[in-house]
Amino acid sequence: MKIFKYLAALVYKYIWRKTQKRSDAQKSNSDITVIAVGNGGYNIAYNLIQMGCFDDTSFFVCDTKPSDLTRHASNADETFLLDRINGDVKSADTTHVDHIIKKTSQNVILVGAFGGLTGSKYVPLLALEAVMQGRFVYSIVTWPLNTEGPSSITLTNKAIKQLAASSRVTVIQNNNILVELKDLTISQINQPITNTLSAILKRYSLEELVDNNTIDLQRLIPIKYQVFTENTDDQDTVKNTLLAIINTFRIMPNEERKRIFNS
Repeated sequence: MKIFKYLAALVYKYIWRKTQKRSDAQKSNSDITVIAVGNGGYNIAYNLIQMGCFDDTSFFVCDTKPSDLTRHASNADETFLLDRINGDVKSADTTHVDHIIKKTSQNVILVGAFGGLTGSKYVPLLALEAVMQGRFVYSIVTWPLNTEGPSSITLTNKAIKQLAASSRVTVIQNNNILVELKDLTISQINQPITNTLSAILKRYSLEELVDNNTIDLQRLIPIKYQVFTENTDDQDTVKNTLLAIINTFRIMPNEERKRIFNS
């Protein structure tokens, strides 16, 4: 009889720990502000919220286009009209967004589409200002189609580099590889990134994603979205994945972070 009581106690303790872990994960995922930047960012962010990825979330929508901002206002807790930034974005431009970050929770999730001027300039800028104000930053972005032109790709490359200095976890969907998913229609282009994040966030808190190494994170992507293309030149073969989850964030002084942003 004692052995049965002992085993019962072990089972109870195991269940309690699992329940407590889930409770802690839900708690850490509830202190969140999701910031959608631009129309592309709004579509992804709104889908994720509708899928139940984040509980008790504040939803901010930012855009340089008043018409888009008005159209999305009914689903947002707050909206912010952004000024157009001419030329390269620099760390000093955070004055454009400091009032937004002052209203956020401790955890900030930035969502945007890179390639256009709004997402490519403002997602990294918001991330930088959030870190400087002591927030934890997580980013969800899409890579533009090569057909959008070399200037769009150049802008995206710079934005990714700037974002890496401030984001603890960055999830990137490379839209060029969507053609590998033959059954995907134009209205479903965000499904890989939203379905993947929905599946992951049901199992892990944001903090747990930070603690995983990059290889483990890539394994969290559903098999059907683990597609890629290879490009070969005279020297190297490069594999481009549909989805990438990166957590190479480093602790550094804010001045160093600004220097990287401006380089």
